Amino acid sequence: ADGTTGNNIFIVAGLISTGLTSLDRSLVVMHWKDLQSLLAMEDWQVHEIALLVEHPRDSSSVAARLNSLADLPPDTVAESWEELNPQLKEYIEVARTSGWIMILFVGIFAGFGTLNTMMMSVFERTREIGTVNALGMYPGQILRMFLLESVFLSFLGLGIGFAGGVAIMSYLTRNGLDLSAWVVDMSFAGSHIDPVMQ
Repeated sequence: ADGTTGNNIFIVAGLISTGLTSLDRSLVVMHWKDLQSLLAMEDWQVHEIALLVEHPRDSSSVAARLNSLADLPPDTVAESWEELNPQLKEYIEVARTSGWIMILFVGIFAGFGTLNTMMMSVFERTREIGTVNALGMYPGQILRMFLLESVFLSFLGLGIGFAGGVAIMSYLTRNGLDLSAWVVDMSFAGSHIDPVMQ
């Protein structure tokens, strides 16, 4: 704090592993009074206070609220994790966007699948269409019959897909997919990535 070089001798009481090699090589956990002494700080001085918010997306609004407080000490700034680690924020945004693009493609392919099924249904039932037309059914009614059939098929597929998706996702949310046999220490932008993907 006073611009000089700090040095002291400390006894190592134990070793911890965070899973981040770069952090494990540089992190020291020590009593804050010892750190104040090492950094030539007064008893009332701290250099950082880390807050854990319940939802990570709320960190920007929490930081803005803290910065608007009048009784913060001078030269004190509250920053969100997004400001401190913009690389990770960009990665999350790219991952979210690519997820939506994948959902869009799945929707398009599912739509073409339904279209193909309905086209085959129409082509294979030309005699049936001619028969019901000859019996007095109007072309609009025949069209509505096929549209109702396609709506029924779509909702049936959505129901089965939703039920299967909920079952699989609830299992994966509870238990996760353990990739630790293939992946060891995985990290990105200074954050540890758990090999159990949930």
